[in-house]
Amino acid sequence: MKHFFTLLILSLMALQVQANHDNAMLAFQNEDHKRIAVMLNGRLYKENSPQLTIQDIQAGAYEMNVFEYAYNTHIHGYKRKLIFSNWIYIAPMKRYEFIITITNKVLMTDVVALYNEHCDDEEWQEEEVWIHQPYTVFTEHIPVCVTMNTQDFDVLINNLKKSYFDDDRTAIFQSTLRFNNFETDQVAEVMRCFTFEDTKLNAAKAAFNKTCDKQRYFTLMDDFTFSSTAQELATFIQSN
Repeated sequence: MKHFFTLLILSLMALQVQANHDNAMLAFQNEDHKRIAVMLNGRLYKENSPQLTIQDIQAGAYEMNVFEYAYNTHIHGYKRKLIFSNWIYIAPMKRYEFIITITNKVLMTDVVALYNEHCDDEEWQEEEVWIHQPYTVFTEHIPVCVTMNTQDFDVLINNLKKSYFDDDRTAIFQSTLRFNNFETDQVAEVMRCFTFEDTKLNAAKAAFNKTCDKQRYFTLMDDFTFSSTAQELATFIQSN
């Protein structure tokens, strides 16, 4: 029995080590040389420096808030000021590099693939570029998903509610999808603006590929009146 538990613990530790090697990294640099802090889904990361590196970040959608510390004469100390707030999607085994400009704009400047030295040689021989080049720059596609901000989304919802017909609402939403990404909760709110079940379903299908947190898309099934419509969305999700 003791031998069994020892093997179980070692197996779990091995899985944890493997999972850590699949994680991502975020690096921030403040051009104004002020201290910064970053909050990901409510967890705060900070250093007494204008540079900040966050390691072992699991892949997924995150609400990211970036703060800058400025000296406040009223309290005779440093006060944290929010300069960026939005949703991003983090892909596994990537290093994301951000610059905070003097005008407090947060810009992503690069995404590189992280070299995993713990993979065996046979795995790496399948990707020759990774053998010779530990960091590969991906310039053609940057896998960061930023959703529509709250102010613009409120305008969208107001326009949908002012429309009398679902056809008009569909046209408005389709034009918005062309240049914006959404989170699942935002798609749910859009669906509630539609009158008919089929147009709600069409809106959900249209927004799927422009949604950052697809892993939560199943929650939209609760917004349908008929189980058959919910099942149709489930089938659509599985096929995509």
